[in-house]
Parts: sequence; C-alpha cells; structure tokens
Amino acid sequence: MQSPSPPATPSTSAPFVPPVSHGGGGSGKTATVLAAVALAVAVVAVGLNFVVAGPSTTPATGTPLWAVVGPNGTLARGSGVLNVTVGEPGTYNVTFVRSVSGCHFAASLGTTAAGVQPPGTAVVTVLTNAISEIAVTTLNSTGTTTNESFHVVALCPGTAPEIQFSAVVASNGDLVSGSAGANSSAGMFLLGSYGVEFPQSVAGCAYIVGLGESTSGTPPAGFVTSAQLGASANGVWVTTYSSSGAYSQAAFHLEVYC
Repeated sequence: MQSPSPPATPSTSAPFVPPVSHGGGGSGKTATVLAAVALAVAVVAVGLNFVVAGPSTTPATGTPLWAVVGPNGTLARGSGVLNVTVGEPGTYNVTFVRSVSGCHFAASLGTTAAGVQPPGTAVVTVLTNAISEIAVTTLNSTGTTTNESFHVVALCPGTAPEIQFSAVVASNGDLVSGSAGANSSAGMFLLGSYGVEFPQSVAGCAYIVGLGESTSGTPPAGFVTSAQLGASANGVWVTTYSSSGAYSQAAFHLEVYC
C-alpha cells in the first residue's frame, strides 16, 4: 500500500434552521396567536439551544446506534438518531430513536469527511433524566470546551455485530492485527498520520479511535483523531498527537461501525 497524502480539510456548512410557518388572518387569528405564544414559550424553555436534523437510518432491534456530528451540530450520518441538540460551546445532546438504558458508549473526535481533525477529546455523559438521550462534550488539547466534530456509538445488550471493521496499528504504521483484508501505513508528509484501508467502503460509517499499545506496555499520553482517507471510500485517516497537541507517532486502535 502506498503511503497516503494528507486529505484536504473539508468546509463546514452552516447549521440548518427549519422554517417557521405563520397562520393567516380572519377566523384563524386566534389559532395564530396561540401558536405564536406556544413558540415563544418553547424558545424561552430551550434558550440558545437549537435542534439540527440530518440523515439517519432507523435501525432494526439489536443494530448499533451511532452518530457522526459536525462542529455546528449537523448530523452528517448516523443510525437510529432522532436529532442532535446544540447548547453551549462544545456541548451536544444526541437523542436516539429508542432507549439507551443499560448501554455503554464510545466517542472520539473525527471529521465528517476528509480532512485533519485537530487534537482533543470527546466525553460522553449519561443523562439520568433521559431515556434515549446522551450528552457529548468536546474539548481541545488544552481542555477547553470548543465545537468539534465527533463520532459516538451506543453499544447495547443484544447488539450484534458491534464492530464492522477493526485495526490495531503500531506507531511505525504496521498493521499488528485487524479485520481480514485490512492494511495500514504511516503517512510520508505528516508526522503522526496514518492511512488504514478495509476491503469495502467505510465512507458511511462511524470511526472510534483511541491510543493504545500494539503489544504490552503503557501507551503515551496524547490525542488521536480520525477522518475519511481522502478520495478513498475504503479508508480512514488517523492522526496522533502528543499531550501538548503536537504531531507525534503513536500506536492506536481503530473500530468502524456501519
């Protein structure tokens, strides 16, 4: 496999704001006033939060629930996602179409298309007062909450198969273990960059990646992010960083959910 070149950084589209329909005059004035009052109450209750809808599929029972979300809260792709709510900088609520009670979650920063995601962390919080909703907080390398793209997966009892593809990659780019047909290499032009390819398209999937040794030992502190591998629909671009946010080679584990 040839060493990949860094993919182009994608542009970020503005969040979708749904249009508001207004009632007509005449006998419909009362209904219009009541609708306006209801809308005002809803705005006050929600505050600065807004809901961004996007493409998602309704999964059968037992199918993993996952979402790939842009920094402005746009749902780029997902499985069983009802909506994404954006609040304060770096805070998102993801609501699924069914209960996530008893599930566990994994999340990592990653672009919604090709590009290089800056270093940082995605943290999942289980909301005790919500049955089908979780909170995701994104932070940059200094620990400050900032709007970032992220991938999140809910893994629930009875969910199978949980992982479509996987790869464990050494810091030099060698594939230590992984799905049949997978291969990997270190990038030539950017330290801490890696290309991982699988035997079929993963462009419509979620990528969960974390630092981890490929053998025994303790992995170094740092950050790791993901993106689509340029024009290759079968690939994932992984970038590893030191704890200070500088590009740095490190071993990692990658899981792909589709």
